[in-house]
Amino acid sequence: MRGSAPYTERDRELVSALMTRAGLVVEAARASFLDRTVSETMQRALLPTLLPQPDHLQLASRYQLAENTQLVGGDWYDAYLDATGTTSLVVGDVAGHDIAAAVTMGQLRTELRMAGLDGTAGPARVLTTVDVACDTFGQHVFATALVARVERFPPDRPARDRALTWSSAGHPPPVLLHADGTVAVLTDRVGLPLGVDPSRPRPEHRHVLPVNSTLLLYTDGLLEQLDVPVAATGRPGGSGTRDLDTGLARLTDLLAGSAGLDLEDLCDLVMTTLLPPAGAADDVALLAIRPYAEDQPRPPQAGPNVVP
Repeated sequence: MRGSAPYTERDRELVSALMTRAGLVVEAARASFLDRTVSETMQRALLPTLLPQPDHLQLASRYQLAENTQLVGGDWYDAYLDATGTTSLVVGDVAGHDIAAAVTMGQLRTELRMAGLDGTAGPARVLTTVDVACDTFGQHVFATALVARVERFPPDRPARDRALTWSSAGHPPPVLLHADGTVAVLTDRVGLPLGVDPSRPRPEHRHVLPVNSTLLLYTDGLLEQLDVPVAATGRPGGSGTRDLDTGLARLTDLLAGSAGLDLEDLCDLVMTTLLPPAGAADDVALLAIRPYAEDQPRPPQAGPNVVP
């Protein structure tokens, strides 16, 4: 009853329609939660559970899921020792935030590792092998990736600096923090994203990785975050824009004053400073490596030597 007047047939139809819509909303929310849970579980399962810690090299990683999306995306990182004992690093980003992106990420991660595992292929050839695989199997992807190798120089050079070889498939540039606080963005030529044109040669670059320097590889979510406090880096934040150049400038400014930090502390600082308190607007993967002098004991802050 509604006061003294009974409910009309129109009232009943309205209530029925509202209940139907409410049920659809609840079902959609349940499905969205399940999709995100499945995607997140898949994504976490495909990330390394233990990073290698080769003698006189220290690796660290961080991973942060986006807060405001219903589904997770396809960002990933990987690190492994190939058959020659050389350390290989990979970061990548598949477009999209759904189960398909997570599945594609898993496929590409596996293909990239398999292409580089025997140690005979450089980073450019590893990426090209995956390009060919995508073309051969009709795997239509839009993804960026960067592959790097860190190896010893020939025996006639002092056992201190390392050789860094890398190739990028449309991925943001590596950043090198020197021990004296100098920061270099490695802006060498970048190739096309994965799977676009397997016939086009991929550029490959070689640099010196000095002892006690830090190389950072990351996905673009680290640079595209909004509402970063001005006090974090001295540059304006919270402008409502997602500008990679501005984000890269913030990162380099932050690193320039942080060269003396332990590697784990440095990674924590990068994540907490560049990501807004409310959470990341996009998924973020960060992978860092620091070489130490081989003619000296492995420093305590590097932790134990680990070869999974």
